[in-house]
Amino acid sequence: MGADVYLSAAPYFQDNTFSYPYITIDEAVRTCDVIMLLRIQHERHDCFTGGIENYLEQYGLSEERGKEMKKSAIILHPAPVNRDVEIASNLVESRQSRIFKQMSNGVYMRMAIMTLLLQEWGLNMKNYLKNANSFGQTSKLERCDILIEGNKVKTIKPYISCEVDRVIDCEEQLLLPGFIDIHVHLREPGGEEKETIKTGTMAAARGGFTTVCAMPNTNPVPDSIEKLQHLQEMLKNEAIVRVLPYAAISKELAGEQLTKIPALAKREHLLSQMME
Repeated sequence: MGADVYLSAAPYFQDNTFSYPYITIDEAVRTCDVIMLLRIQHERHDCFTGGIENYLEQYGLSEERGKEMKKSAIILHPAPVNRDVEIASNLVESRQSRIFKQMSNGVYMRMAIMTLLLQEWGLNMKNYLKNANSFGQTSKLERCDILIEGNKVKTIKPYISCEVDRVIDCEEQLLLPGFIDIHVHLREPGGEEKETIKTGTMAAARGGFTTVCAMPNTNPVPDSIEKLQHLQEMLKNEAIVRVLPYAAISKELAGEQLTKIPALAKREHLLSQMME
């Protein structure tokens, strides 16, 4: 990487599969030219020795540790920042902080990367689908052309005339809206040997299904706000199509104790009771 890289973390967050050595936070602030902090997702963990309120003094960049930094060293953080958890609040806007500049530059970097990927995948092209068959307002098959710009359908008309990057002849092909499947089993988490979020939604996309509703027979069962949030984060990262997960009506799908249905109902999901 052109730099000496060291890692620093609480013992319960350390991953020994990394090839970079671990040092204490006190060693890091005294020796490193760049201190890159990461957000502690304390809402997902219950392993904090001494409690989350003591994490800053034990392992974070406290004000006292900030005084031990090299005068030329800088502080980075990809944001959002947990003030007074991984970093003292006063250091976020300190002279050595580059956090807000990093956030601004990060927007442009992501835009540039996305542009390059879209160009590579052809997703920013104008695609012209001609001679497709579609059910019109009369419920009869009608010929139509479709103009797609990037990943958005811009126009559906009987005939379209414009300059495009690619023409696809859809003669004898049927144009339909995306299908919805209200009963699917993605199995993940807990049953990945049978199916995963990615493989299940890839299969859905291949079959023309753009929205699927995933049953709650997973492990853990999505029977609380916390478990549902975790599942929705997994779906956000892995799903190829839109997934509306079912939350359980009863704890552990046992059919005995009801879940907090009013609270769960406020989130974008469905409620289901299924037992296997």
